Amino acid sequence: MGMTDIACCSFLRPVGSVILAAKVSHLILTRRGIVSGYPDGTYRPDAAISQEAFIKLAVAALGLPRVESIPAPSFTDVRTDRWSAPYVEAAVRVGLLAPVEHPDRRLHPERDITRLEMAVILVRALGLWKEAEFDTHVTPFSDADSTPRHRRGYVAIAASKGLMAGMPDGRFAGSEPATRAQAAVVIARLLEARTRWRCGTRAEWYNARPR
Repeated sequence: MGMTDIACCSFLRPVGSVILAAKVSHLILTRRGIVSGYPDGTYRPDAAISQEAFIKLAVAALGLPRVESIPAPSFTDVRTDRWSAPYVEAAVRVGLLAPVEHPDRRLHPERDITRLEMAVILVRALGLWKEAEFDTHVTPFSDADSTPRHRRGYVAIAASKGLMAGMPDGRFAGSEPATRAQAAVVIARLLEARTRWRCGTRAEWYNARPR
C-alpha cells in the first residue's frame, strides 16, 4: 500500500477538521487523476457540484470505462454529444443510476446533486443496493423523517460504512446541495471502502449491482 492509499485509509476514522479532510481528499484524488480544478487553478470547495460532475467522479473512482458508443441515450436530456454522456452511460451500465427511477427519463445533469442523491450513488458503488432498498434501517440523524422511506436505507448504510456524516447540528440534510469539498471527501472514502471490500470478501462490488 502506497502513501496515497495510507492517507486515504484515514478517512474512515474521525477527523478533527472538515476543511483539512477536504484538502487531503482533493490532493489524493488529484494525484490519481480523478478530480481537476477550474481553468484558473482553483477548486472552489464551497461551490455546489452538479449531478454529472459527481457521476464523473464516481465512474473515475471505480475505474469504469467510459461508454463511447451510445446508440440510444438512457436519458433524454443527456444526448450523445454532451460531455458527460460517456460517464452517465457507464454509471447506468453498472447500476449506479437507474433510468426507471426517472419517469420522464430526464436526469437534469446540470442540476446540483443533493446529499441524498450522492448517498444513493455511493451505496450502489459498494454493491449494497439490495440491503439499502429491502432492509429496514434506522438512520442516526435528527431529520430522518424528512428522508423518503425508500431512501432511508441508503442514508443509514452511507453513515454506517463511514462514507458520509451528518451536519454539525445532527441533520443529514439530504435535500441540500452537496459541495465540491464534500464530494471529494466521500469519493476518497469510497476508494478506501472498496479497498476493504475487496480484501474482506471474495465478491467484487460489480457482482452485486442491480440487474
